Amino acid sequence: VKRWFYHGSMFRYERPQKGRLREFHQFGVESFGNASVYEDASIILMLVEIFSRLDIKFKLLINSLGCLECMPKYRENLIHFLDSKKGFCEDCLRRKNLNPIRVLDCKNEHCQSLLKDAPLLNQNLCSSCQKDFEILQSVLRENGVDFEVDSKLVRGLDYYSKTAFEFISDEIGAKAAIAG
Repeated sequence: VKRWFYHGSMFRYERPQKGRLREFHQFGVESFGNASVYEDASIILMLVEIFSRLDIKFKLLINSLGCLECMPKYRENLIHFLDSKKGFCEDCLRRKNLNPIRVLDCKNEHCQSLLKDAPLLNQNLCSSCQKDFEILQSVLRENGVDFEVDSKLVRGLDYYSKTAFEFISDEIGAKAAIAG
């Protein structure tokens, strides 16, 4: 396994909004090689250590996105659920046809209310993904890390599989994700 670390000014081509500027500073860690729940846990533990040393209080959210084996079954269950609901925003209607799982990431309050009974990713995992998710939780507990399972956390489903996590803090002005 190889890890790459980077930091510096980054830029995004989006409309600036509160807490989301075009230029921002980012520190990142990328892991290449054999994917492993232990590598995921290692990166989470490293971030816990960094935030602790910087005295940044945070809340850790985790979820499992499953793998290529789990995803088709979940996608089918979700599409069936979405087809039974009316009143989604235009973004959700577009996402439903392109990548229905991204509907779960909608920030619209009305859409979120429609999704409250949606099937959950982490309840549709294959046995291997379920085992890995249990191992991740066990490793975090063994290391004294408080976390919350957020079954609607779906960060970047287009390119992630298995472990998803997000560190949330309100110490930077607004309640925001500071890592994930």
